[in-house]
Amino acid sequence: MCHRGRGQAGGNKPAEIFCYEYHAHYAGVKRKACGGKPAAGFSCGREKLWKYCGRPMRKLPCGEFCRPLFRKRRGDPMSREYSENVLVQNSAGNLLQNVLGWEVVLAYNSEKLGPDGTLGRTGYGEVLLTRYFRQALLRLNPWLTPNQLDEVQKKFTAHVSTASLMQINEEKYFLLRDGIPVTVKRLDGRTETRSAAVIDFKKPENNHFLAVKEMKIHSQLYRRRTDIVGFVNGIPLLFIELKKPTVDVQNAYIDNYRDYLDTIPQLFYYNAFLMLSNGLEAKVGTLGSKYEFFHEWKRLKESDAGSVELETMLRG
Repeated sequence: MCHRGRGQAGGNKPAEIFCYEYHAHYAGVKRKACGGKPAAGFSCGREKLWKYCGRPMRKLPCGEFCRPLFRKRRGDPMSREYSENVLVQNSAGNLLQNVLGWEVVLAYNSEKLGPDGTLGRTGYGEVLLTRYFRQALLRLNPWLTPNQLDEVQKKFTAHVSTASLMQINEEKYFLLRDGIPVTVKRLDGRTETRSAAVIDFKKPENNHFLAVKEMKIHSQLYRRRTDIVGFVNGIPLLFIELKKPTVDVQNAYIDNYRDYLDTIPQLFYYNAFLMLSNGLEAKVGTLGSKYEFFHEWKRLKESDAGSVELETMLRG
């Protein structure tokens, strides 16, 4: 058993279970698999190696995992602020903001909904940030009238209800690449079709880059919160799932990305890039790719030494 002041919450809970729960959380294993029973042979403060669901755990002194759990259970934000996966997330956000010039917003428990809210969303089910999208359309296509602007937005968000996720994504890809057709009335009264650009591929500085950390996304049945979503002119083109350095990158694919495909598929309607990383290793892929086809981005220049870290991929 742990020391009473460290391992027990108010002296009412056995310290052994208290330490055990956090150790399971620290190792990235779901508690439900074992029903929350204390680990056999575990003795706090000693160098014993114990097991949880058949997996060996790290050797940690009592103070390293009893106290953080106590803060977390009591709702202390410090436990989240200094957790390893959040530190990886913050490092990625700092690089995007300070080096690559992106605007970075933390939406965790702070996003205000509404047209004048944090992101301009009216509900957590929205993934296209229409406020930034419409601003970009007017900036890149100053000839658009208010009615044409509404027409462009309607065409860009529409999809056939029976279409698969891959079909929807492919349709959006062509609109991103070629522009959105819009009806224009000529001076002689006749109409013609013009393409409204949604991204300026020739001059990147004309686009708006936004990274949102901890963004809530809801569907009819599920609620999820993503690590980082990257928006270009309000369009969610980049999805980043992060793990702490002690967790294999493949866990991000299996536990999170595949879950999001089933629960919040609308997030991937417009997606172009998927990034999975634990800070030390990073892989990039596209929608529909199996994990074995996710690869590292090792170099910024051919002369560079190879690196599989997240920073190299973001810079690339």
